[in-house]
Amino acid sequence: MNLMQGHRDEKVKNFLESKGVGFKSYKDQVIFERDEILKDNGKPYTVYTPYSKKWLDKLGEEDLLNYNISEYSDHFLKTGPFTFPFPEGPQF
Repeated sequence: MNLMQGHRDEKVKNFLESKGVGFKSYKDQVIFERDEILKDNGKPYTVYTPYSKKWLDKLGEEDLLNYNISEYSDHFLKTGPFTFPFPEGPQF
């Protein structure tokens, strides 16, 4: 998650909680979030090689497994087929 996404998510979380709605955040499309691989002093790496070594040390077998989402499929919005009524563009 980049810094802008973090700010956006925090605003959404605060808004929803002010309305009495729960908010949960989940890791998406990454193995490790930006704050999961840090130097021993708690700061982010600025050199790739030590970062990559720590990343590989932290990587476990469970990080490489496929995640079964079928048990959550009923949480997704049910819609009909999508259509794309885009206007005709210029003809080349």
